[in-house]
Amino acid sequence: MARKAGPRTTTKVRPDGDLKKRFPNGISSTILAVQYYWHELKNNGQAGLTPEKFCDEAGFRKVYQDIVDLYPGIRKKANPAEGDGLARMIHRLANGTQDIEFFQLRAFAQYVGLPTGLFLLFTQMVSDERRSIEQHRDPHEASLKLLGQVRKAIEAAETCIENNRNELRIFTHAYDEVGAKQMAKARTLKVWSDAFQL
Repeated sequence: MARKAGPRTTTKVRPDGDLKKRFPNGISSTILAVQYYWHELKNNGQAGLTPEKFCDEAGFRKVYQDIVDLYPGIRKKANPAEGDGLARMIHRLANGTQDIEFFQLRAFAQYVGLPTGLFLLFTQMVSDERRSIEQHRDPHEASLKLLGQVRKAIEAAETCIENNRNELRIFTHAYDEVGAKQMAKARTLKVWSDAFQL
């Protein structure tokens, strides 16, 4: 059986320290995969979408605009959700030639139905697998090790919640009664970090 042709846009794998590297290769590779294949996998739509078709036919533009609306501060910049600017942005992100911001990551994560953290975990596994193959190591061993560490952190978080149900705040620390001034609770973060590193 003939192998399907790949996308016309491909991510250029840049080693760590490369002067043109802006973010991990796993992120650009995942963005390209979502643009190219997600509409087919999720909606039985066409595969191999161009960035333009991905924006409109696959519905990414609406998801992206919904995320932009959550962060009014970013509207001070040119809003690429309008016109063909969004397609150009996707093309540059897939090529790793544009800096990536949190709201862009969140848009891709929401589009595939994941919280941003889990989307980033997937991109980490993409990077780790590629690196393991390049270094002639077992790529599945690296993935299983990472998932095992994540599982320990999740179990520690569950235990932390169960043991502190009488406390209102486990992950946040407020400086006022309404909670308008707050930060994350570093002690809980340390529980996660310690469990992950066991």
